[in-house]
Amino acid sequence: EYMAPRIEQLTGGKVGLKILSNLADKRLVHAEVAIPFERLGTESMSGDEVAEGIAAAYRFAYADPHRACTHNKGVMNGIDPVVVATGNDWRAIEAG
Repeated sequence: EYMAPRIEQLTGGKVGLKILSNLADKRLVHAEVAIPFERLGTESMSGDEVAEGIAAAYRFAYADPHRACTHNKGVMNGIDPVVVATGNDWRAIEAG
């Protein structure tokens, strides 16, 4: 976006698309959390069952980048409301 006027000046042309891609497939993030299994339990599932479900979902996402993308979107569905509630720019967070 910043370079568009200069590129137009140099080429005599018109810049149509200023953002070519927001694909961030080379960016990696590492996070860790420790939650006692008993805190994960629900009315219908034990904490151990929930923990195993989380681990199984992780293994699926690790093996398939398309599924990993869907997992990431699910994570963002939880992050975006916090970002908005704290008055921050959710679009910048979504863009990577």
